[in-house]
Amino acid sequence: MSILLLAACAASGVNPPDGEADTGAPGRDDTGADSASDTGTISMPYAAGDGPWSVTEQTTEVAGQDVTLYTPNAPGALPAVVWSHGFARGPQFHVTAARRAASWGFLVATPVLPEFSDHAANGAFIADSMVPAVDQGVGVMLVGHSAGGLASLIAASRVPVEAYVGLDPVDASELGLDAAAGVSNALVLHGEPSSCNSDGNSNDWEIPSAWHVSVAGASHCDFESDTESGCTMFCGANDPERQALIQEYAVAWLFHAAGGNADAWLEGGSKSVADRDAGMISW
Repeated sequence: MSILLLAACAASGVNPPDGEADTGAPGRDDTGADSASDTGTISMPYAAGDGPWSVTEQTTEVAGQDVTLYTPNAPGALPAVVWSHGFARGPQFHVTAARRAASWGFLVATPVLPEFSDHAANGAFIADSMVPAVDQGVGVMLVGHSAGGLASLIAASRVPVEAYVGLDPVDASELGLDAAAGVSNALVLHGEPSSCNSDGNSNDWEIPSAWHVSVAGASHCDFESDTESGCTMFCGANDPERQALIQEYAVAWLFHAAGGNADAWLEGGSKSVADRDAGMISW
């Protein structure tokens, strides 16, 4: 059993197997909020903003790579989420989004991807190392930005996952085109076409039953929740309202895929229609 899974077991209230030590990480005590039963069934509806659960943060290692783990103080067990960064970036640019997802009851892991530009190898790392490391028996979901979105798509085509969310993902060498047919239950959020997202080439991914949503005016950097000048200098200014909107939809898709009520944020739902009518998104 990996170091990360031991930490997740201890933090989530899942007991490690006999003979393996409890790490002493905080337990997920019932805070009284009606979010999840002991079986992981979600009984409260999704809403904009943070969820009802407090979140603890720790850093560990998987296959030689640093991983930040966000653990909710929540009962039950929902699928874990592996949230991957983009090309030449890092997990520090997704802290706010990872904490938001965790506050809705998900164990969220943000790894440092091992390869600089070998997207297939990064996909293999997510599939072969990260997914088994965080899987607590209730499945894993994958989220990725830019090249991390491509690596996550490749991983989702290799191993069973509960959902995939692409955050302005970018294809390279048609790896995404090749992997797309093997992925399902997908939300792909797109920014305005630019050199930083290869002119929006992930719009060409033919993922079965995927919902492709364009965020009006969004730069590539809006898909990081904690961006900075290293991105905005080359890929356009970020806007906090667009960043919050993108996080809303990404976490709503995870919540929906986990069995929760996020209907308003789905295609044709009241929130998505209102946002489309306001010119904020299109599909």
